Amino acid sequence: MKFAIIGHQSPLARPFLKLLNEIDDGHEYVFYEKGKFLPIVEFRSGEMAVRSLDETDPAQIDADLLIFFPVAADQEMMLLAEGAGKRVLDLKGVFADDNSVPLVVPGVKPSKYRNAPIVSVADVHLFILAPLLWSMENRFHVKRAAISIHTPDPIETVEDDYTDKEIDLINQSLKILDDKQTRLTVSFTQNLVDEMTRFYLNVEFIRPLNTDTLKKQIQEMPMFTYSRSEAENDCCRVLIARTRRDLSVDSGLHMALEARHLPDIYAAGLQQLLHVMSEKE
Repeated sequence: MKFAIIGHQSPLARPFLKLLNEIDDGHEYVFYEKGKFLPIVEFRSGEMAVRSLDETDPAQIDADLLIFFPVAADQEMMLLAEGAGKRVLDLKGVFADDNSVPLVVPGVKPSKYRNAPIVSVADVHLFILAPLLWSMENRFHVKRAAISIHTPDPIETVEDDYTDKEIDLINQSLKILDDKQTRLTVSFTQNLVDEMTRFYLNVEFIRPLNTDTLKKQIQEMPMFTYSRSEAENDCCRVLIARTRRDLSVDSGLHMALEARHLPDIYAAGLQQLLHVMSEKE
């Protein structure tokens, strides 16, 4: 297939392009940006021209899938391309609040986005949390989940209230799980100790929890590992650092996870999404 990447200078695009430079996925790529004087892109041992969107109608771009790293102002352009029959991938969640557009993460309900004309990709933290919660929901039915994310990135806080980022993550989680009964809370704090992202989950289930069954489910998911050495040797693996029952409820769990490098997890997830979307029916 032929993919057009729009917005390759976005910080989110860098790890994705780095991964594409290291693999041969059999697809063809072209690059577009706004502006008239655009730089050359070094891509797969060669130099590629970046074409100007100021001189090209998005509906006329010769590609099977338009991959946008967009800003909110690009929404109209993406809809015009979709209206002309182009498939569009929104990698920054511009359409996250649009119920007519699938909001996705890798590995969760691929049938929702395999053939959708526009697909919106969720926040990178949900690349980790959504598959885990989805697996728990399928077996034990999640009643509530309190999630604390300790990130090395600077964060904004609001006294006695949620930030916009926390609210967005809650709403995106519920949309992906598609379960109106689940109750979620999310809080971000800054990790000042190291460059690792740590996740702490307190989950209460409707059905009785069997920890051995849950551990087996998680072990079958390639992203997660209980081995610290495996997590240290592969930045795309997420370490299940600790799991224990919550003794304050009938069926509950405390879980601690460690992700060494979110950009690598994000890039690998996007590559997986492209693989699914390029599969023939």
